Amino acid sequence: MLRAAIVEDEPVYAQLLESYFTRWCADKGITGSVSVFTNPILFLDPYRAEYQVVFMDIQMPKMDGYTATREIRTLKDTKKANVPIIAMTANAFEEDRKACLDAGMDEHIGKPIDIPLLKSAIIKLLAKS
Repeated sequence: MLRAAIVEDEPVYAQLLESYFTRWCADKGITGSVSVFTNPILFLDPYRAEYQVVFMDIQMPKMDGYTATREIRTLKDTKKANVPIIAMTANAFEEDRKACLDAGMDEHIGKPIDIPLLKSAIIKLLAKS
C-alpha cells in the first residue's frame, strides 16, 4: 500500500491530484491510499499516519507550505521527518523552486500540474526512500 498526503486548500487541485495519484498507482499495480488536508495545521496536528509521499501546496491559510515542511523536517520520528515532499505551486520561477528546496522539500511541480513531470518526481522520490 502506497499512502500519500495531499495538503492543498483548493478542492479542485486536491481532487485532480488525488485522481492522478490513484490512477498512477493502479497503472503500477499498487494499492494507493490518499488523505487530503485543507491546511497544514490539520496535517501536522497530529501527524500520526505513515505516508510515503506528501504533496504540499505553498500558499495556504493559517500556515504556508514552507513552514509546514520545516516543521515536518524537525519531527523526532525520522521516518516521518524524512518523508518525500513535493511542492505544488503556481509559483514556477527558479527562485520559487529554490525556496521550496531550501525549506526542505524534495521536488517542485508547478500548477497547472504537468502529469509526466509529476509521475517522474514520484518515481524518483520513491526510489530514494
